[in-house]
Amino acid sequence: YTDIEARDEMLQTYIEKILHDSSCTSFGIGLRLRRDTRDNNDWPRSGSLFDYEIDGWNNSNYSGWGDFVTMTADYRKYISIKKSVLAAQAYLSTASGDTPIHLLPTFGGTRLDRAIGHNLKYLGDIAWFTQVEWRMPLFWRLGATVFTGVGKATDKAKDVLQDAHGVVGAGLRFKVFPKSGMNIRLDYGRGTHGDHGFYLNVKEGF
Repeated sequence: YTDIEARDEMLQTYIEKILHDSSCTSFGIGLRLRRDTRDNNDWPRSGSLFDYEIDGWNNSNYSGWGDFVTMTADYRKYISIKKSVLAAQAYLSTASGDTPIHLLPTFGGTRLDRAIGHNLKYLGDIAWFTQVEWRMPLFWRLGATVFTGVGKATDKAKDVLQDAHGVVGAGLRFKVFPKSGMNIRLDYGRGTHGDHGFYLNVKEGF
């Protein structure tokens, strides 16, 4: 295939899957394990979070019934260094079986790979992402952050580390209330595959 033919074939595959999944109903039951020692859920400065969830699903659509399983593991660590914070995250999501497109593992958007504006641009049966961020005060109520990360979404386990997506970026923080950790954040990320994006949000990226 040429690049154009491969692109058209991929688009056709996703269009068929979207049409296939547009009239489906999913029912699931799962198990979630969570350990949280962070000092704050939204603006942590110390501690860690481990969140693991596995769900079994039954999916119905016009072609019949199918079963699938989804799993997500998320680990975050925060270290306070004087007035700044060093934060790190490792994320993994998998799916197996007849998984609808809206429940497939993906990465991107405001929390995972801030170079990717749409969180459904890259998806597959396996998605992983890891990132590190340094958050520091500047003056008055202003702060700044720099971050970097790498990840990928793919359908094949053997390709999970090949041609991964890297991202680097920076952002500004404005503390809304002087005695709270609540920040308004503006981030910009640029990726190694031509993606880039701006984000304006209240909560931290992770």
